[in-house]
Amino acid sequence: MKRICFYLILASVMLAGIFYVRIPSAMAASVEAIEVHVESDDSLPDVVRQRMEKSVASISEQMMLGLELDRVMADKKKNEDIIWQVFDKILVGYTVSGVELEPGGNTRVVVKLLPWDDTISKVSVDVEIYGLSPLITEMALQDADGIEKVFSDALEGLPLAATDWSNGAVRQTVNSFMKENLPEFRADFTLDVDRETDVKVTIYPLVPVVRTVDLKMRSDTFPNISLLGFRSSVQSEANQLLGAPVAFVSRHRQDLEYHFASILDESPDFKTFDAHTRVFIEPLENLSLMTRSDTDRLRVRGEAWTDIGSSIPDGDREQRLRGEIGWMLSPHDKLFFIGEFFPEEDFEWQSHAGYCHELLPGLWAGLQGNMQAGKLETELAWHIAPRWSIRHEYRAGDGLNEFAIRYKLHDFISLEGVLSDGREWLRVISSF
Repeated sequence: MKRICFYLILASVMLAGIFYVRIPSAMAASVEAIEVHVESDDSLPDVVRQRMEKSVASISEQMMLGLELDRVMADKKKNEDIIWQVFDKILVGYTVSGVELEPGGNTRVVVKLLPWDDTISKVSVDVEIYGLSPLITEMALQDADGIEKVFSDALEGLPLAATDWSNGAVRQTVNSFMKENLPEFRADFTLDVDRETDVKVTIYPLVPVVRTVDLKMRSDTFPNISLLGFRSSVQSEANQLLGAPVAFVSRHRQDLEYHFASILDESPDFKTFDAHTRVFIEPLENLSLMTRSDTDRLRVRGEAWTDIGSSIPDGDREQRLRGEIGWMLSPHDKLFFIGEFFPEEDFEWQSHAGYCHELLPGLWAGLQGNMQAGKLETELAWHIAPRWSIRHEYRAGDGLNEFAIRYKLHDFISLEGVLSDGREWLRVISSF
C-alpha cells in the first residue's frame, strides 16, 4: 500500500512539472518569422516589389524577430511608425501611405505605397551583339528573344525617380534571363529614362571563343579533288564561327552542322548528282569542321598505285593510274567502267566494264570484261571495318590470282599487302 502511494505521489509531481514547464512556454510565445507584402493601387513591377519586400523584411526582422508576442502586440503602433519612417526615407519614387502590422508566430507586415506623379509608360529595347558574324549574331538574337519583355515588365509603371533605386533588381533579373537563355554571353544595358524609356542592351561573348577553323572536305563516292571548287565558299561561311563562344557552338552544333551541309547540298552541282553532305564539328578554340559529301547514284574514284618490292617479271607494271565510274542501279547493284593507264609503258591503257552485287553488308562480288583482251575477270571485295578491307581478283586471260589486304591510313593514302602466285609485296594507293 505504501509503495502504491509513493508511485501516485511521484506521478503527481511529474505531471505538475510538465504543466509548470508548458504554461510559461505558451506564455512566452515569440515571433518566429516575418511575412511582408508591399502594395500599391497603381502599377508596381514585380521585380521592384520583390526588392522592396526584402528591404522591409530586413527592417522588420531586426526589430521583431525572436521577441515575445506580448511585447510586439503592445508596441504594435510604435513598430508600424518605425517601419514607415525608416522605409520611407530610403525609398525614392514612392511614398509610404500606410503600414499595417499583424502580430503572430508568423508576423505579417503590409506596406502600402503611392507612386510619384511621373511614371514610365513605354519601354523600347535595342539589342546589339558585339563583334560577331551575321550567322552567330542571328542565332544569339533568337536565343535572346524575350529580353525586351524582361525590361518592360521591370520598368513600365515605375516612377521615373525610382529607376536608380531599382537598377540592381533589374540587372539581377537580366542576368537570370541570360543564364537561362544565353549562358555563353553577358549583357550590359543603359537606360535613357523618360515617360518613354529607351534601353540599349549590348551582349558580349564569354571566353573561350573560337580562334581558328580547320576545314576538311571529303567524299567516298566521287574524287576529293572535285570538292576544291566548293572549298572557298564553305571556308568563308565557316569563318563566321570565329569569335563565337566555344560553349555556344557546342550547344548549337546540330543546327550549325545542318547549316553548313545545306550550303553544299543546295548547290546546282550537288542537286544534279543527288549528293548529300554530313558535317562534323569539333567545338574547340581551334575548331575542326569536316564535310563528307556522297551520292547514292554514282561511284567515281581516282587512284594512283605504286608497287614496292614486288620482283615482278618483265612486262608487268609497278605503277598505274586507275579511274572508276560506277552507276548504282540500286543500293546493292552497280554497273561500272574502269580505265587503267601505265606510265612505264608509254601510257599504255586498259579498260574494263562489268557488274557487281552486294551479297552481304560490305561484301561485293563482281564480274568484268577486259575490253582489250576480251577475257573475263572476277573480283570479290569485303569491307570488314571502316579502315580495313580485303579483296581477291582472278584474271582468266593470264590466270593471275591476286589477294590483297588494304588499310586506309587516311582519306588520301592507303597501304595494301598483296599476295599473287607465291609473290608478295607492298602497294601504296593514293586517292584523289
